[in-house]
Amino acid sequence: MTSKVDIRAAKQALRRAMGWHWGGNHTRHWHGLPQGILGIGFGVKRADGKVAATECVRVYVSKKRGKKELSKKQLIRKEIEGYPTDVIPVRGFVPHQGPGGSISNEQGLTGSLACVVRDDSASYLLGSWHVMTNTVGKDGDPVFMPSLADDPNAPMVARLIATPVFHLNGGENAFDAAVAKIEDGVEIEASFDVGRPFGTHCAASGSSAVLKRGAATQETRGTVEGISEDVPIMYNNQSADRAVLTGQIIIAGNNGAFSAGGDSGALVCTEQLGPIGIIAGGSLAHPDNPVSLSFASPIGPILDFYEVTVKVSE
Repeated sequence: MTSKVDIRAAKQALRRAMGWHWGGNHTRHWHGLPQGILGIGFGVKRADGKVAATECVRVYVSKKRGKKELSKKQLIRKEIEGYPTDVIPVRGFVPHQGPGGSISNEQGLTGSLACVVRDDSASYLLGSWHVMTNTVGKDGDPVFMPSLADDPNAPMVARLIATPVFHLNGGENAFDAAVAKIEDGVEIEASFDVGRPFGTHCAASGSSAVLKRGAATQETRGTVEGISEDVPIMYNNQSADRAVLTGQIIIAGNNGAFSAGGDSGALVCTEQLGPIGIIAGGSLAHPDNPVSLSFASPIGPILDFYEVTVKVSE
């Protein structure tokens, strides 16, 4: 398996070839993104619906164009650092918040509970940062379950804690996730569903089979297509709320969409229910690419940041 260092080097080589550059004082920001290019990554290459290469540099575009239509800055090389490239048309990437959901912030913005996590002192809800905070939330803000959109009288079950600094205005972020400390006396099921406890968390691998349970689309199954995708995304349709999620997992649904609005925060697992990430958003099917894609933030960096483990039903 290609190392993370090699994957990072291949993506950096593509950025240099495309003329992308970095700016900002304390965080890296994307500037000079060529028109029509929506993101990059590393994973499998498909041709005619079949895997043509197990490793390639992936480039997401709004539309495939012929060479004569492209400027030199837009032309993607056939090979980067010894890896083939794959140009994948998508209709942009959007967060998969509401309508409908199992948790929400006090404004009613809805999403899915990933799981319960814990440390030595308490248990916490793990979910999507953009759902729990609506980009402006802070420590102590309440989280409701079920969503206030589903039940205006839903109880407050947890409060945000250790809310991460999220870099907007084009800044880079390793994950879209937040935790909320569960209130005393509140009991929340800590399994995939009844009788199906979680396994050990692990890293995603290309072409592996995965499943998730979300508030909107319930249980769906898919296949990992990319394992280190850098995805620009805009929250609340506000340019100031634009960010880049780096090192994300891209998943194609096996029978239709893997996730949809209301699934942000849903936990993605291996077939053995080993957690690998949480849903952050996705792209609708494109006329030139009928497969809709979902992307998830890897679970490892999230658990490390919060210094927690996934709680398993006792």
